[in-house]
Amino acid sequence: PPARVAPALHSSCDDLRALEDEREVSVALRLRHCQSRQLQLSHRIVALAAAVESSRLARAEPRGGGEAPLSKGERAWVDRLRGVASAVRQPGQGAARLHALASSIALQGGGGA
Repeated sequence: PPARVAPALHSSCDDLRALEDEREVSVALRLRHCQSRQLQLSHRIVALAAAVESSRLARAEPRGGGEAPLSKGERAWVDRLRGVASAVRQPGQGAARLHALASSIALQGGGGA
């Protein structure tokens, strides 16, 4: 029996190493995907913030085309955008914080893609 146990143990060790290698690759790929997604979100947020600021300046300027000041709903949307921007810049807050923000935005009716 001891002669049969040693090959089985070696086989099990090899299988465990293969699983560990697969797990490491999987984790590395997920991390790269998350970093890429965070960068995409950051770019989108910057573009949205620039558009909002441009609109705000146009509305504040007396010759801005006669646009009305930001409404209460628009100001609330800007505040939510700033909250999401802050969460994306601080990934250490974890996925739970981003999911909570996404849920909050979806519940408030701003979750369109």
